[in-house]
Amino acid sequence: MSQPASHNSVAWETTACPLCGETRSTPILRASDLLYRVLGEFSLVRCDACRHVFLNPRPTRECIGNFYSADYGPFRGGGDCKLRIVGRT
Repeated sequence: MSQPASHNSVAWETTACPLCGETRSTPILRASDLLYRVLGEFSLVRCDACRHVFLNPRPTRECIGNFYSADYGPFRGGGDCKLRIVGRT
């Protein structure tokens, strides 16, 4: 990523909880990205069923790469993130 991504240049999607599938959530935080200076605000919500906190809306799978440099390790890794998270508990 040579320049900060912009909310206007990214397609966003509203999603259910990525862990349990619940569609109801409660907003808990709206903030800017001060570290990488990504333009716009991001919203974190808490799932009303399992309490998982996640970004919603989020960039679509096709646009998420706009927020990361080509050498960002976790973005290259592939695999099922949900399985890695659940396996930690």
